[in-house]
Amino acid sequence: MKSSKNFHFGCDMHRRMVKNDWSDKSKMGDYPLLLANKLSYTYQHVINNINKDDWYSDIYNYIDYTVESFGSFPYQYGGPLYIDYYYKSLINLISNIAGIEANKKKLLISLINQFAKPSIKNDKG
Repeated sequence: MKSSKNFHFGCDMHRRMVKNDWSDKSKMGDYPLLLANKLSYTYQHVINNINKDDWYSDIYNYIDYTVESFGSFPYQYGGPLYIDYYYKSLINLISNIAGIEANKKKLLISLINQFAKPSIKNDKG
């Protein structure tokens, strides 16, 4: 991950974004910490709720809320910062949780992959 003053320059769209007046680069340095917190809290939420009767809907709602908290950029400026790292890291974390039934892991990983698919709105503007 390349960075300049802690800003992620992983793709052309995000490089284009920082050239705009509305983009305040000085406020973007905390994103790695925000990502780490979101991953940690989601991981703990999965552990705390995986054995409840409504585990799937509860975890779905938590991940949905967390994904929405990443925000969005205008059309052609890329997806939310670090969202791909969130998805990939969360899949890795869930894959390695001991004591979760294999079918539940498979359902959670499938759920995360569904969230990770770009929406038609993001692709078309």
